[in-house]
Amino acid sequence: MDYKISVDLIAGFKGSGKTSFINKMANSLWSKEKTLFIQNESGIESLSFKSMPDNRESVEVRGGCICCIGSAYLEAALEKALSDFKPEKIVLELAQTANLRDLWDLLSKIKAADLEIKRLFYIINAADFYKRMFISEIFLKDQLAMIPLVIVNRVNKLSEDKKEALCAFLKKANPTIEMIEDSLENEEPANVEQILAKANWKAIETKKSPNPFKNLGFDYKDFINN
Repeated sequence: MDYKISVDLIAGFKGSGKTSFINKMANSLWSKEKTLFIQNESGIESLSFKSMPDNRESVEVRGGCICCIGSAYLEAALEKALSDFKPEKIVLELAQTANLRDLWDLLSKIKAADLEIKRLFYIINAADFYKRMFISEIFLKDQLAMIPLVIVNRVNKLSEDKKEALCAFLKKANPTIEMIEDSLENEEPANVEQILAKANWKAIETKKSPNPFKNLGFDYKDFINN
C-alpha cells in the first residue's frame, strides 16, 4: 500500500459500553474520514449508523478473539474492505480477551494494509469493574500499563467512596493514565477535544507493567459485593 491507515482501538470487558461509546461518538470522532468499523465482539447493543454519512462501513470478525485466532480472519476482512471500500481510518472494537501486546504484533504483520495504531479508548463499567478485576487480575494489570485513557462508564452507580477508590487505584496502577467520567447512555457527546488529546497511543515498547495489584492497597472484599 502507498498510504498508512490509522487505527483507533476500543477495548474493555464485555458489557463495559464499547459499542455504546462508538455509537455515541461516531459523528464527533469519526465524521471526517472514510472509516471502517470492525467488531470482534458483539454485545447487547449493535452498531447504529442510521444518521451517519455514507462514508461508513462495518464488518464483524467472527471465530473468537483475533489475538487468539491469528491474523487470517482479520486479514481476509481487511482485504475485502480495502478493495471495496478503501478506508482512511479503522475503528477496531476488541473482544474482552484481546491482549494489547499481542494485538500490536498482529497488526504489524498484516500484509493487506499498512496499519498504525493512533488512539486507544479503554471503557470501564464502574458498576462491575471490581468483579472483573477479581477474575482477571494479572491480565488487567498488564493492560493498564499501556492504556492512555479510561472512559469510566456508569460511575453514577458507585458511592462517592468507591468512586474515589477506583480513581485512586487506577492512578496507582498507572500514574500516567487519564480518566474521563461519562455515562454512555447519555446521548450528548462528551468533550471531544479532551477525549482525543488524552487517547493518543504511544509506543508499546515503553510500556512496562505496573506493580502487582497486591502492592497497590486494593482490598477486593470492599467491592466484590457491589
